[in-house]
Amino acid sequence: MPRAVLVSALLAAAGCGQAGPAMPAPSDLGRVLVLTAMPIELRPLLDAASIERREVINGRTHHVGTLEGVEVVLLAAGISMVNATMGAQAALDHFDIEAVVFSGIAGGASPEINIGDVTVPARWAQYQEHVFTDASRAGWRRGWRNEELGSFGMMFPQRVRATAPDGEPDAERLMLWFDVDAGLLARVESLAASVRLERCTPAGDCVEDQPRLRVGGNGVSGPTFVDDAAYRDWVWGTFAPDGFDMETAAVGHVAYANGVPYLGIRSISDMAGANPNENRVESFAPVAARNAALVVRALLADLR
Repeated sequence: MPRAVLVSALLAAAGCGQAGPAMPAPSDLGRVLVLTAMPIELRPLLDAASIERREVINGRTHHVGTLEGVEVVLLAAGISMVNATMGAQAALDHFDIEAVVFSGIAGGASPEINIGDVTVPARWAQYQEHVFTDASRAGWRRGWRNEELGSFGMMFPQRVRATAPDGEPDAERLMLWFDVDAGLLARVESLAASVRLERCTPAGDCVEDQPRLRVGGNGVSGPTFVDDAAYRDWVWGTFAPDGFDMETAAVGHVAYANGVPYLGIRSISDMAGANPNENRVESFAPVAARNAALVVRALLADLR
């Protein structure tokens, strides 16, 4: 089945249309929250920014200033869905934030993507919201265990429950995909031909092919660092994501609940177990982090 047909079928089956109201792209942006997980991802942004002040909230340093002429808050929130959620919500509560952008590295899932490429998906799923149960127990609470996405062994992925700012209080929606802001996505797509990505680390390790910027498609986030070829292949067949990470879909959930536009920009640092010899994340995380930052900077410059 062609990839485009596969993705369309998966989205229809998974109820992608529940992703909530579309938010217009900000034209003259106010302050933008640019989140990363790790300092290695934040450093290329800090190096290019003009920082006016620093504020510590919940033990995390928030760097307040400008980047490419746009007012920003730069934050390394920490690895994991929980840290990303805490960081995004605390910043939204403390600052006047008009858009959220996540910048960082990811594992590659698509067979068409390479280390160093930057992926900017149109939607993100919390793909490891699971029910664990023996697949042979066919009668086990079938009404509660969603089986439409199949399973990897005992792991059955489920939708998450989310509230929307325009909904009734405490009214939850079952959602799989959190759509990014269409206007921000279109801005990045318009820059795809002009952003020159890096091939080599400072140590001289170079990826084989010139990295590319890929816009659209899917991304998935969960609390697991994936380094297993069989699981990677199953996730690709089920969700068709370009990449795996451990934060972006959590930020998408927070943005959705707060009615704030968001975007995830991820550069591939490793192939999530597809390399038969070793995981290359330690070698190529620096160049991947810089490539994601280059796209963030190009986007902000375009929004100026």
